[in-house]
Amino acid sequence: MREGGLTEHLTDAIRLNRARRAGYVAKGGARAGRLSRTLVALERSLLPAARVLDHQAAPFWDAGIPVVRADVASMSAVGRADAPPRYLAGDPDAARRQARTDLSDAVGEARRQVRRGELADAGRVLTAVAGRLREVEAAQGVHLALTEHLVATAAVAAAHGAAYSDATAGRSVPVSSRLVAGTLAFWTLALALDRWAHPIHARGVGLFVNVVPPVLALPAGLETSRQGVSPLRTIPPQTPEPTPALDPFP
Repeated sequence: MREGGLTEHLTDAIRLNRARRAGYVAKGGARAGRLSRTLVALERSLLPAARVLDHQAAPFWDAGIPVVRADVASMSAVGRADAPPRYLAGDPDAARRQARTDLSDAVGEARRQVRRGELADAGRVLTAVAGRLREVEAAQGVHLALTEHLVATAAVAAAHGAAYSDATAGRSVPVSSRLVAGTLAFWTLALALDRWAHPIHARGVGLFVNVVPPVLALPAGLETSRQGVSPLRTIPPQTPEPTPALDPFP
């Protein structure tokens, strides 16, 4: 396995979720265990596709262009297992309805843009709706951790993909497009999992809140504009961070 790609991201996520499961069950009950197992099963099911995507991206890595590798966040940045969620007593059904309304239109538009190769435009649409999800969280007092992480990851991958395209004369576009489209394919499932996790979060257990890392910001040299994304030539090759020891509940 090459370091720093989607395969490593998923493998680290699986290890983390398994290591923390017993603590979540102890504090959140059997429902927490079922949701943790569901998330791990989803991550495991994505490993074959991740290996293919990493293989397709590897020639670009060798040329110093971090396609895929710089688009997924390191699991080293996740929150502590025992960190309490911010939102405890909101309306999960209202949050889900509003998020579904916002996402249905935005994801549909972004998918069409990706099919046309308009990755910069897709990145802007997805960045806007990721911000809207944070507003819904605050307004309804409900965490949408998985959904927001997924959409924000797709937004960064699309924005990066436009820059990679400039640096590779378009050769990297199919790889970036597959990553964006593949990520967006799971937004309805992520939203359902967030809804089902609310009773666990309401008990002060950060089941999903503490297992998603902050999404990467645009690297230095990548600035979106009305014309798109600046060329990638100013971005140095990325050195993946080592995965730290996992921190299950004490």
